This record gives sequence, structure tokens and C-alpha cells, in this order.
Amino acid sequence: MKYLLIILFFILMGLLQVTIISQLLVGEIVVNLVLISIIFFNIFKKLKKYGIWASLAGGLTLDLFSTLPFGVITLSFILITFFIQRFSNIFKKITILPIVLSVGLMVVTYNFLLVTLVKIQNFIPIFKWYQIDYLSLRHFLGIEIVYSIGVTILFYFILELVCKLKNVFSKKKI
Repeated sequence: MKYLLIILFFILMGLLQVTIISQLLVGEIVVNLVLISIIFFNIFKKLKKYGIWASLAGGLTLDLFSTLPFGVITLSFILITFFIQRFSNIFKKITILPIVLSVGLMVVTYNFLLVTLVKIQNFIPIFKWYQIDYLSLRHFLGIEIVYSIGVTILFYFILELVCKLKNVFSKKKI
């Protein structure tokens, strides 16, 4: 049941990203809510086991609406998931700093993975029409990192507030 809820959550996040969030442009950059959510899921130990399902659901949803060759976003999210799960154990305590560092690094990694995977797929003749290169990243990568980190900080404090409110309301009064 939890897996189904996670899958539905990431499908909804993907739909939210391609419909409403895509209208909130900053320098022609749209924040990648699905990527940020995948990072959150893979950093927190209790949610780590759902990471691959989150990557699949979010990636497939974004792939359906993307102009990139189908599967590139999903494969990028799966690779990001494996990378985060492999190295997230270096953080002793999960605070805002490790999350912000992870988001910054993963935004860069995700963009380079997208370009690399598209270049690999360009060897297949039917995908030759899609042109993308590493130099195009320099025009928007800095803005995307700052935008993603800003949204991540907002998410973190909202999540922290929700947890505190949950603790306050869950305590029984005598």
C-alpha cells in the first residue's frame, strides 16, 4: 500500500511540475520538483527503500510530457537514486546543509546525465533530431541550482514545521 501511495505521490508531483510549476519561470528555468522530492526520499533513511519507485514513477511521468527521447529522464532519476543512496551515509545527521549540498550537486549531475544520455541515444538514427550539448548547460545551470536550492530550503522548513505540528497534536493531554 505504501508503494502505491509513493507512486501516486510522484505521478502527482510530475503532473504538478508540467502543469502549474512550469508557469513559474525564473530565467526560462523551471524548478524540478520531482528531482528535489527524489533527493528528499533518498536522503532520509525511513524513505530510502522507496527511492527506486519514486524515480520510476516521477521519471516516467516527466518522460510522457518531455520532448527528450523517452526514458532519458527516468534513467537519469534512477542513476541519481543509486548515487544518493550510495553516498548519503556520509551524513551523520540530516540537517539543511547536507540536503542543500545534495540538491546542488544532484542538479548538476542530473543535467550532465541528461546531456550524456541524449548524446548516447543520438547514435541511434531515429533520435538524431534532438540536439543538445554541454555548452548549453552553462547558460542556465547556475540559475537552476539557486532556484532548486531556494525551493529545497522552503520544502525543508515546511516539512520541519509539519513534523513539529504533528508532535504537538499527537501528545495526549491529561
